[in-house]
Amino acid sequence: MTIQIRKAERKQRKLKAALVGPSGSGKTYTALELARGLAGESGRVLLLDTENSSSELYADQHEFDIANLTDTSVKSYIAALKEGERLGYSVVVIDSLSHAWEYLLEEVDNEQKRNRGGNSFAAWKNVTPIYRELVDAIVRAGCHVITTMRAKTDYVMEEFTDSSGKTRTKPVKVGLAPVFRQGGEYEFDLVATLDHEHNFIPEKTRLAWMTGLVVKNPSRELGAKIGQWLSAAKEETKPVIEPKTAAKEESEAEKTSRDALSTGDAFLYTLPAGWSAAQCATLFGVLRSQYGVIRVEGRTLACFQPVPELEELKTLETTSREAQA
Repeated sequence: MTIQIRKAERKQRKLKAALVGPSGSGKTYTALELARGLAGESGRVLLLDTENSSSELYADQHEFDIANLTDTSVKSYIAALKEGERLGYSVVVIDSLSHAWEYLLEEVDNEQKRNRGGNSFAAWKNVTPIYRELVDAIVRAGCHVITTMRAKTDYVMEEFTDSSGKTRTKPVKVGLAPVFRQGGEYEFDLVATLDHEHNFIPEKTRLAWMTGLVVKNPSRELGAKIGQWLSAAKEETKPVIEPKTAAKEESEAEKTSRDALSTGDAFLYTLPAGWSAAQCATLFGVLRSQYGVIRVEGRTLACFQPVPELEELKTLETTSREAQA
């Protein structure tokens, strides 16, 4: 085996963040604020809602699309995330990832029942790969991903001084550990807790400038600042379409597209400049098999027939340019 050693460089990447807090701490609202900052005014945000469409209460304050996950299996989470990538969303918000953890715990119980009372260690042997599949799908996604996690809640007695100057105590609801696998939240670039005063407190971050930061009512400006820091690094130099993907034997539809290209009859499309290599490759792979799309060069694709998904992207790009003008 050959081991390659090179100089370490900070390169552009997509944020993978987890917001942890008790009910009422503002996780969904904060996730949408950060998402808009990361996406910019023209970027698209998709929210995967497992909370009975509760996120739509913020639809008059934030522009986003929603996918309701009534099925909270890991397979459903992964399929929805990949669909968001395929459609070119800048940010996918998963609200909430804790339901996936509850699904995994149910799977552990089912494994024990199938094994007639087998211990949990043996059950986790079969469930852990499912958990890893979910985490890998998130951390390797070609878009920004912000997840929310509920916190196990408890009450503590807190002292306060009343209007007469007397010291009294009152029960205060506080957030504890996230409802997720212990240590699992540290798979992310940024893990922040939110309290009932809406303080955003990074507990773990790979963004050095956020260490020790406390933000009251975090807004999209914070998301934009994070996005600027991430994009200020060196750009990935790998090809837009992986050679392995492009080297497949062409189908009849692809050959028809190539003939149309040679005669000047093909429909030409250019993928957005802001897309990552992973986003471009994912969409190209899907459209290639579905419509016979071929790669011309760089981000330019061609097809003998109109491609609805690419026509939609073209319309969005045109609208965005007109709005900027």
